[in-house]
Amino acid sequence: MPNEEEVTRYYEQQYTADHQQEEIQESIREYYRSHLDELFSWGRGRREEASLLDFGCSFPTFLEEAKKAGVGRVIGVELDEAARTRGQSLGLTMLHPAEIGEVESQTVDAARFSHTLEHHIDPLAILCGVVQKLKRGAVVYLTQPSFPVLAAQTSSKGLMDAVWPEHLHFFSPISLRVLMERAGLRLVSFFTHQNADAVVSKYARELDLAYSVANLRDLECLGNDLFGRNANFPAFAGENGAAYGLKE
Repeated sequence: MPNEEEVTRYYEQQYTADHQQEEIQESIREYYRSHLDELFSWGRGRREEASLLDFGCSFPTFLEEAKKAGVGRVIGVELDEAARTRGQSLGLTMLHPAEIGEVESQTVDAARFSHTLEHHIDPLAILCGVVQKLKRGAVVYLTQPSFPVLAAQTSSKGLMDAVWPEHLHFFSPISLRVLMERAGLRLVSFFTHQNADAVVSKYARELDLAYSVANLRDLECLGNDLFGRNANFPAFAGENGAAYGLKE
C-alpha cells in the first residue's frame, strides 16, 4: 500500500494526463445531463437552492452542466491543479481534498463519488468526511468497479479492473453496503452494469450465489431492470456498480 504522500503526488502530477481525463470528461457531457436528473430525483426541495459536491471530479464537466442546469451551489474536490484551475475559470468552487474543511457541516444536498473511493488508502474515512457535510436526507451517489460475490477458493482467473497502482481497494455489493452503512448512509438503490453476462460466464465456478442470496436479499428490490438479470440480484455481475444512499 502506498502512503498518503505517494498517492497525493501521483494524482496531483500524473494520473489525469496519463488517463486522458480531460477528453473523457468532455466525451460524456450529454450523459452527465441525464445523470444530473437522476441524482436529483432522490433529493428534496428546489434544485436552484441545492448544494452539490463532486469528490474526485477531475475536469469538472459534470459540475459545469450542473451549474448550467441551475443548481444553486456546486463544489468540486480534486487533487489535480489543472482541473481545479479549469473549474475556477468557469466560476465553480474548486477545492483540494485538504481544503474539505471549508465546506460547512450539514449544508450539502447531494454528493457524488465517481470511480474515486477505490483510489484512496482509507475509503471509509473519505466517505465519512463528506457525509459530515451533508444535510439529513441528502443523497450520495457512488459508482466504481464492482466484483460479484465469489467463493473463497483458489483460482487462476484474474479480477477485472485490478489496476495497479490506481486501484487500492475492491468492492463487492456486500462490502460496499457495509461501507455505506458505516458512514451513516441507507442504501436505497444498487445495481451493476457493463458485461454482466460475460462476467457470469467467466466466473461460473467461482460465483457463490447462495452466499449472495443469504446476505443481499434486502437488495433484491433495489436494482435496475434496464441492465438485465445478471446485473441485479443475486449475481450483481456487471463490471461497475452504481449505488444511491440517503443520509439517515
